[in-house]
Amino acid sequence: MLECFSHMQSQGSLPNVVTYICTLKACISLKAIRRGQEIHNEIIERGFDSDPCLVAILVYAYAKCGIFEDAIVVIGLLSSRGNVLWNSLISGYVEYGYGEEALKCLERMQLEGLFPNFVTFICSLRACSITGSLDKAREMHDDIVKVGFHMVQSINNSLIDAYVNCKSIFDANYVFDKLSARCIVSWTAIIPGYVEYGLDKDVPGCLNQMQLEGLVLDAGTYAIILKGFGNFEALCSV
Repeated sequence: MLECFSHMQSQGSLPNVVTYICTLKACISLKAIRRGQEIHNEIIERGFDSDPCLVAILVYAYAKCGIFEDAIVVIGLLSSRGNVLWNSLISGYVEYGYGEEALKCLERMQLEGLFPNFVTFICSLRACSITGSLDKAREMHDDIVKVGFHMVQSINNSLIDAYVNCKSIFDANYVFDKLSARCIVSWTAIIPGYVEYGLDKDVPGCLNQMQLEGLVLDAGTYAIILKGFGNFEALCSV
């Protein structure tokens, strides 16, 4: 893709917004940071730096490559910012393990009057898992209920994971028990919590229940479950 872009320019053809978006996506895929910055400069020179789609992909590109200073600069140049831009930055911080920075972005986003959407909640709950921010996880849980996302399984799985990592098995269990249907992800999120809080005796029962519910366990799931068995006899008794 990058070779095609260079060849196109060498032939005297000028890229349009769609061309730049596709090329920046290629830079993200290849982690071609320097080439992406060169294209950004070209976008500015051609006056396309106010196009919302291009700005969104630029923020996403910088965040995915871990260049958060440039991502923040791009966002700062806009007078109006939407969820997509903030989500790109929040997810980038989370991907690199910068939970505190991700939660600060969430706060800035909310101060601008924007309410978290589905993607925001998923990424921000991962930030809570990284930082162990129980109060923030509970605050987001309240907001999730308000907008009805508590009916979405992936959100509930993220909540369980966040509560387990925030060392609140009570909250994790509360969400888990309210699930109308549980998937492998739900179980593998709650079981480490049982193990960490000395509830190993519950793990064999989890395995039995998963099998009763017809769930197909893979190697990763078995690895998590096996950590919960206190001894070989417990495993053999199942």
